[in-house]
Amino acid sequence: MNQLGWLAWLCLIGIALFGCRGDNQTLDRIQADGVIRVGLDPTFPPFENGDGGLHGIDVDLAEAIGRELGVRVEFVLFGYDGLYDALQIGRCDILLSALIVDVTKTKDFSYSEPYFNAGQFLVLREDQNEATELADFEGKTLSVETGSAGHVAAISAQNRVRDLVIKTFPTPDDAMWTVLQGETDGAIIDQVNAKLYAQAHSGLVLAPNPVTVEPYAIVTRKDDGALQRELDRILVGLEQSGELNSIVSRWLD
Repeated sequence: MNQLGWLAWLCLIGIALFGCRGDNQTLDRIQADGVIRVGLDPTFPPFENGDGGLHGIDVDLAEAIGRELGVRVEFVLFGYDGLYDALQIGRCDILLSALIVDVTKTKDFSYSEPYFNAGQFLVLREDQNEATELADFEGKTLSVETGSAGHVAAISAQNRVRDLVIKTFPTPDDAMWTVLQGETDGAIIDQVNAKLYAQAHSGLVLAPNPVTVEPYAIVTRKDDGALQRELDRILVGLEQSGELNSIVSRWLD
């Protein structure tokens, strides 16, 4: 799966939103000091977890970026609500902490190419191959977590998929359990919860195409254009080499 291909349109928007980026100051300092300071909130496994030592997808990705830059990675830990403020006042150089691209913040911050889609996916039984997209669910039953983005997507699908039945459940695990037991034909669940559940319960798979897109990206200050371009270059290289997929798979597959 192409981790960087979901948002080709984002690049076009980025050109309009981000404008000209020519400030090399932060990148030059990182290279001169031999250290890049990465801000994250260590309370969101499997992306970052501070229990028993810092580890997770974002930690491994940061280390890979450090290797490509030829510098040491220094992790600086903050609460989630303080991440953007910490970057703004210079307490870290980048944010790499499962952060969704937020266009309301592009006045002060810029986003890299997305490295993960945390959006909604169809969860299916492994032996089910006749329905792999929402359009195939005519006369079938979908389970969702009540009030989730998957619930919204399912309701929207009812407008175009005839006789689609939606069953709601209090948690993602409850919804996926009904698929595993054959009580429903599929579930719409965010990719993180879906993959973690499938890790622990054999017999479930994710459909290949996402239902919705919710991109995670690396955040830089608006005026650190040279650093952002370098991060984009590294992410593309990690994608092409397969290392990005290996990092994600290590924790989610």
